Amino acid sequence: MSGKNIIAVVGSTGNQGGSVAETFLALPEWHVRGLTRDPKKPSSAVWKDKGVELVAGDLNSVSSLTKAFSGANVVFGTTDFWGLMQDGSVHQEAKTRGITPNEVAYEREVQHAKNIVDAAVANIDTLDRFVLSTLNDSKYWSKGLITFNLHFDAKWVAVEYLKEKYPELWEKTSLLQLGFYASNWKTNGTSLPTKTDTKGEYVLSMPMGGDSKVAISDVNADTGSFIPYFLSGPLLSRKSHM
Repeated sequence: MSGKNIIAVVGSTGNQGGSVAETFLALPEWHVRGLTRDPKKPSSAVWKDKGVELVAGDLNSVSSLTKAFSGANVVFGTTDFWGLMQDGSVHQEAKTRGITPNEVAYEREVQHAKNIVDAAVANIDTLDRFVLSTLNDSKYWSKGLITFNLHFDAKWVAVEYLKEKYPELWEKTSLLQLGFYASNWKTNGTSLPTKTDTKGEYVLSMPMGGDSKVAISDVNADTGSFIPYFLSGPLLSRKSHM
């Protein structure tokens, strides 16, 4: 590890984080530090065997994240709204409070993202680049027509929080927006392809005009390949957005 740059990857055993970890493991000048809730889990062992330094990183704890980011040159941050939606405690809290699980997941994701930002700024002296996976402000771009797109909104709230509270960190920030996962059709009921009666073809239906352009990515294969472009060349600039 001596002389190597350090990239700290949030969610290193997940889809986005795992892709980033794989990419930087292949770059000899980089040391990969992977954050996970429990480094001792059997599922984490495969990453340790690959050469990842696994450390505990609790998205509910700024101090935990601050320690995990210590000395890192680059931090990759991501949050998981849909993972929260599968958390039983989210549904229990929603029932107790008389609100939807989406609203509870939104609140928790916002806090997770803010905690990542707070921990990154605590390590700003060594940090060269902060890459945050995000999604656009759908309320703004729809001119107020879309008001309950909470898995987008939570991520953009964190961007606004970062810009307003930590301008020095904002100068070192790059935003990554992946858009629609190519694999979503497998798990998302609204995107499941349907078989046509006439030709026997399968049609993928989405709630938008047929001429609309949609960013589609393979989260496992593509995410990591984007990050090096934030660290050199034209995107090595403040507030770059891909």
